[in-house]
Amino acid sequence: IQPTENLRLQIGYSYLDATYKDFPGAVCQVPNPTPPSATAPGYGNIQGNCLDDFGIDVNGNALTRVPEHQVNITSNYTIPSSVGDFDLTATVLTNSGFSWVPSGRLSQKAYEVVNGSIRWTSDSSGLYAALWAKNLFDQEYVAFATEQQIGDIQVAAAPRTFGVEVGYEF
Repeated sequence: IQPTENLRLQIGYSYLDATYKDFPGAVCQVPNPTPPSATAPGYGNIQGNCLDDFGIDVNGNALTRVPEHQVNITSNYTIPSSVGDFDLTATVLTNSGFSWVPSGRLSQKAYEVVNGSIRWTSDSSGLYAALWAKNLFDQEYVAFATEQQIGDIQVAAAPRTFGVEVGYEF
């Protein structure tokens, strides 16, 4: 969408009803504080909804890492000048949350991330320079998670970050 000569808007939306239809033997592991030994059968698979070493039935559960709803909105405003164009860009990304594992035991709640940049592009030389910021409001969310017998692994997403980019387009 381009409401004016200098303003562009991009909007994206997705809806996915993605569920497992036939997945009776899904691997499911719940951390077990008992060290592995001959006296701990099913080590890691004996708590919660993880029934045994043969897996669990996850039919009807949401597909992993697939949010039901996702939205992204980007606005870009270009300011022409005698030394080149200045582009102001802001992007909002949001999703409805999702499960990291087929059992649904580890999941990511809904979150929003806002990114922005200011970029100058030379009219004549192809040079450009930009200042950018990601996760402007320092939203805390998980970038990756998985379950293990010795403990769940979760990797935090990057906090608010800033940067400078300089380049040449030809």
